[in-house]
Amino acid sequence: METEAVMLLSKNYVCPVCEKKFVSKAVKTGKARLVRTEMDLRPVYQNIDPSKYEVIFCPACGYAALEKYFDQLSNAQVALIQEKISRGFTERSNEEEVYTYDQAGERYKLALLSAMVKQAEPSELGFICLKMSWMLQNKADWLKANEPENQEAAEKALAEARGFSVKALEALSKARMEEDYPICGMNEPTLDYLLAALAFKDEQIDVAKRMLSTVSSSREANDRLKDKAYDLKTMIAAWSKER
Repeated sequence: METEAVMLLSKNYVCPVCEKKFVSKAVKTGKARLVRTEMDLRPVYQNIDPSKYEVIFCPACGYAALEKYFDQLSNAQVALIQEKISRGFTERSNEEEVYTYDQAGERYKLALLSAMVKQAEPSELGFICLKMSWMLQNKADWLKANEPENQEAAEKALAEARGFSVKALEALSKARMEEDYPICGMNEPTLDYLLAALAFKDEQIDVAKRMLSTVSSSREANDRLKDKAYDLKTMIAAWSKER
């Protein structure tokens, strides 16, 4: 079986904030094998967890972002990051062979900080929180499977995942009201389904039902998404009966 390091490559970047060159690890094409997609659209892969490698972080100035947003900076946003992040940042080493979950978590938090400082759209803030919640859930699953003696850390990761899931729900709900589609690469019924799933996880049942009703009636929603919406409705009904 291949080690995680063998499944990675080093990609070259030029930071849009400080203009310095650096490398960041990424998963090689074809190495991450999708096993399933969870209710909240979290992808679960075999052999490697790509969620650890989705944030691009400049070790020279501290700027970080999900790859799709990394180069999307205005001059005003660059100035904000330079003033509020880079000025007080100490350059770091960037030579890790693989990223641990703790290192990945730090990178996500830096991406969220950068997004807040540059006054990013709600969709970007929500997408970072969503991805971080997925990564933390993966961390909890990994700890349960590989370090059964470390259940306290697994429960802590789960609690953090729930917190970021709620933040994602709040930010993406705002994006739904304010931004044009596609939002984070999603059309309207896909986003509505995701919001329903996140609302259900937070036991906001009325919100979940309302979002699911828009999916069921949407002409844009494909059969696969409508099937997922039906499954989620069934889960909500079963949950409600137990209460």
